[in-house]
Amino acid sequence: MKMVSAIASGLPGIAFWLLLAGSTLAEVSPAGKAGDTVLLRNFAVAQCVRASYDDPAVKADAADAIGAYVEFGSLAPEAYEKAAELAKAFASRSYAGKNGGKLQLMKCLDLLASPELADLVKLYVRRKK
Repeated sequence: MKMVSAIASGLPGIAFWLLLAGSTLAEVSPAGKAGDTVLLRNFAVAQCVRASYDDPAVKADAADAIGAYVEFGSLAPEAYEKAAELAKAFASRSYAGKNGGKLQLMKCLDLLASPELADLVKLYVRRKK
């Protein structure tokens, strides 16, 4: 059960990294202030988190975020499908820490910084224009 408490205590860390990615609660609002680049990137990270953790509360929170990013975005459904596929591929990677940790969050942060996600975002944001 250490894993569950570690995941729960790690949620503020997830929020911190998403803020660094360019999103804030104010930007992801019904006013739709966040751009499609930020929304698709954050969508992918939320998909990765959902696929990486077993805790039902984490999965539910990630699912809520996923829905919000799609709702506020304006890209073609294919963009979200491809981002979800990429996120699942990153989530399925095997990372192991020196002390035996699974490093689940690291996989999702690596996704956020990956050239694959950057290319995908560029492709679909450009198509929209």
